[in-house]
Amino acid sequence: MTDLDFRLLGPLRVLVSGEPKHVGGPRQQIVLTTLLLEANRVVPVERLIAAVWGEDPPATARAQIQMAVWQLRRRFAEWTDEELIVSYPAGYAIEVPGTSMDMLRFDQAVAAGRDAVRRGDIAGAVKMLRDALDMWRGSAAAGVQSRVVEAAVLRLDEQRLGVLE
Repeated sequence: MTDLDFRLLGPLRVLVSGEPKHVGGPRQQIVLTTLLLEANRVVPVERLIAAVWGEDPPATARAQIQMAVWQLRRRFAEWTDEELIVSYPAGYAIEVPGTSMDMLRFDQAVAAGRDAVRRGDIAGAVKMLRDALDMWRGSAAAGVQSRVVEAAVLRLDEQRLGVLE
């Protein structure tokens, strides 16, 4: 996979070989963020519609989601040969290795830190948990204007607070 790095632990960012890339306007950012929050799982089209428009979507919402996904795919094709967004009958999934996304790296570091605590390696646990906290650059998905996204990132923020404790 091309050196892609998805960042949600702060404002949404996509880095290619360390260089920030523009993924599109607010609609594409909401769709991408919603897919990333459920990385490697199918997100129903209805959830994407709710993320973009809330409870009052236009009649063309499904087609507009398809267009947003097409635009994201076109953008990703500029950076990688990998097919990142996969279509399924029920919706879409973004396939991201754990090393290519800060949220997944955070989860892995927290799990490793907790495992170190269980083994009695307190110094190792502290280092791993500090490394996990250092991945944060602000509120998760800051700047993405969507109630669905805001509700979903509460879990991340709670997890961060738990690590701080």
